[in-house]
Amino acid sequence: MPESTNVTPLWEQRLVFNERDGSVKAGPHNLMTVLENHTAWAGLFQLNEFSQKISMTGDPPYPGADPDEFSTVDATEIAAWFGRPDTYGINVKSSMVTEVVEAVARRNKVHPVRDYLESLEWDGQERLPHLFSDFFGTVQDEYTARVGVMFALSAVARILQPGCKVDTMVVLEGRQGIGKTQAVRHLFSPPWYAEAQESPSHG
Repeated sequence: MPESTNVTPLWEQRLVFNERDGSVKAGPHNLMTVLENHTAWAGLFQLNEFSQKISMTGDPPYPGADPDEFSTVDATEIAAWFGRPDTYGINVKSSMVTEVVEAVARRNKVHPVRDYLESLEWDGQERLPHLFSDFFGTVQDEYTARVGVMFALSAVARILQPGCKVDTMVVLEGRQGIGKTQAVRHLFSPPWYAEAQESPSHG
């Protein structure tokens, strides 16, 4: 059997076999059972709720994979793995593999931004009222202090309470190259930053 042991793992007893020849059936149940329990696959797939992309926590049992994003090529590789004579020798379509991987990943959701925010501990020093004067070069007054607090709170709220309504938007004005984009990118972290392709007013 595919596991490298002489003892059949208990989870393999949940597989469904063809009555005619005892071979493993090529169906979603068996694929999901293997991908969730086999030592080569268990815990590998997860859904990033922030990016809404499936990623892998490690290297799959085939070369050239990009763990950061599951693709149609990965589905083909997995289908080929299931078809190998030293694994299960079953013919499965890559489209079925994609559907099963999506289901498995959805059972293992992660949210890197939320996890980061919830791991933070406040040191007791208030910084948000000075956000724009310290990092964006604005004057320090009651307005900029209030906007700094509201801006940061709304950004965090959209992560911790997805879908919550925010009716305001900060507009940064200044000459080109002054560092507006760079400041925002560093504030929210490069991996979690994306540029809009057009003005929101165009929608």
